[in-house]
This record gives sequence, structure tokens and C-alpha cells, in this order.
Amino acid sequence: TTTTTATTATSTTNTTTTTTTTTTALASGTLIFTDTNSEADQIGGAVIQWSPTTDPTTTHYECYIANDNAGSYLAMLWHLDSVTEDVLSRVPVGTNEFHVFNPTARRTTDSAYPANWVFMLERRTDGLQKLEGDGALSTPLY
Repeated sequence: TTTTTATTATSTTNTTTTTTTTTTALASGTLIFTDTNSEADQIGGAVIQWSPTTDPTTTHYECYIANDNAGSYLAMLWHLDSVTEDVLSRVPVGTNEFHVFNPTARRTTDSAYPANWVFMLERRTDGLQKLEGDGALSTPLY
């Protein structure tokens, strides 16, 4: 499902565009990416939401962007903790929302390959969830 809404203020020339993409993963979870940043190649301020895990071995979540759905040029995203105002990469279990740190460019680990996908992975006691065959949540950025 892809929903796009646009709002234009009448007293100024500012335009706000919101893009939301939603997909269902192998584990029947849902990942939603909502981009509220109208600047080119910027995703800072975007909101990522997901279905929380029921796996008791999950210690926290980590959010990544990549060039494709296979996870090519995977790069970790950072978020701003609303309580402590710390910039963090780990998202505690029990949380199901991630606010992308602003400013954040749509860049992967290789600048020739822009980010087109977002992944929410579980960090478990035995390591990071695999992208393929392990129910990893992913959705296209646009």
C-alpha cells in the first residue's frame, strides 16, 4: 500500500509532502515508512513504525537503509530519544516507532547507490536478524 498526500499553505510558498509506504514481511509483521521531509535526498524527520516482536530472545531493534531489498550497501540509521534527547541506534523492545535523526541523507555505505529501502531488524541474543528467510521487516522508501 502506498499513500501520498500533499498540503500547501495558502499564506506562504512552503509545501509539505508526506509519503507513506507499507509492506507485510515474511513474519506477517508490518513496517510503515512515513517521509515528512520535502528536501531532495533527505529522510531526516521521517517516522518508521512496525509490529512489535513476540520473540523473547530479542534484545533491541536496529533500523537500516539499503539500496535494494536484498540489503546492498546497508547503512544504520540513528534516532533521537524523545526523553533523554540522546542520538541512538538501538531501539528498546516494547517500542514500535523510530524517528529518523534530522538531518539524515538518503545515503548508503556507497554514495553511488542511494537508499531505496528501509529495514527494521531484531538484535537477538544470538546476533542480528538475517535479511532473508528470517522474517525481517522491509519496505521501499518511495
